[in-house]
Amino acid sequence: MAMPVVLRPLDPWCGTVVDCHDESGERLTRVFVDVTDVKRSQVKRADAVIVTHPYRDHYGGVPRTGPEVVYSDEVTAALLELEGVDPGRLERVKRCFEVGVFVVETYPINHAVPEARAVLLEADARALITGDWCALGEHPPL
Repeated sequence: MAMPVVLRPLDPWCGTVVDCHDESGERLTRVFVDVTDVKRSQVKRADAVIVTHPYRDHYGGVPRTGPEVVYSDEVTAALLELEGVDPGRLERVKRCFEVGVFVVETYPINHAVPEARAVLLEADARALITGDWCALGEHPPL
């Protein structure tokens, strides 16, 4: 069964939505990657939020409460807790995990913070979100 993956940027500087649909067009899984100025009601329609690194312009729109799980590194999770996000919603991840029908892999990228990761979401198709990166040559090509 083909499961189309749709990658859609939110308003400029607000993050990315990745949806996976079944053949009938019904949405199976929705993931937001990095959320800043997006309306919090939009985020609450997601199955999960993935934050690529601990800069406020990537995690500032994460709602304090809600059903969605928030996947991030240790530093970002600690900052989110300080901002009042329910710790029970926070999942600290290293490399590979699953969100609904997606297999998610993270890859280190060059950035001013060592925790920065690119995120690859895979179902029948793939979506790669790099977050921020710098061309410093510290990590091998993906």
